[in-house]
Amino acid sequence: MSSSSVATDAKVCGCGVPTMYWGLLGALDERTDVDTIAKSLRLAISGRSAFPVAIHRQVATQLGVTIAEGYGLSETSPVTSFAPRDEPPRLGSIGTPIPGVEMKLIEPDSWNPIEWTPDAVGEIAVRGHNVMKGYFRRPDATAAVIDGDGWFRTGDLARRDQDGYYYIVDRSKDLIIRVGSTSTPARSRKYWCCTRRSAWPRSSVCPTRATVRRSRRS
Repeated sequence: MSSSSVATDAKVCGCGVPTMYWGLLGALDERTDVDTIAKSLRLAISGRSAFPVAIHRQVATQLGVTIAEGYGLSETSPVTSFAPRDEPPRLGSIGTPIPGVEMKLIEPDSWNPIEWTPDAVGEIAVRGHNVMKGYFRRPDATAAVIDGDGWFRTGDLARRDQDGYYYIVDRSKDLIIRVGSTSTPARSRKYWCCTRRSAWPRSSVCPTRATVRRSRRS
């Protein structure tokens, strides 16, 4: 998805991960026909990882569309929740469970449901027709993620508001503990994406082949 393709192909639906929308915003300049893009982009959908609220607002301001987020995994075939079509998307939310699917928050180290508060964070568990039968020839791995009642634990941490909308926090196994404090990759992405926007494209997050070749020679 690029600014030129959206403007010339008259797309009505844009689908992409958060970094693609971030890149689209970064590609806008005085030569870009933003009005045409805004008229063509009637619906914007995102998934794969938590979407920074600041980028949500920039897309809404510059392109006139609010991104609808969804959530799922390969093990859930693959959609679990999505922003309801009959309600305005809530910034940062992955929506509510799709029909036929249940979601709840459990303790990361057990199957016990967490005590709900607006700020309570737990691991997402899913049950429904979309959940896999199990990992191929891996009974132990299957037993570790699916309980006797058919609940599948996703490994993703989230919170739930009073209306049943879920908000991804991060992966339960990706917590970063540094000098006595706990952080998450999502918090780091939010910092770089929203406060260090001009610096990130020039950083060596993903080295090119040329960079790899030079490092091997040294």
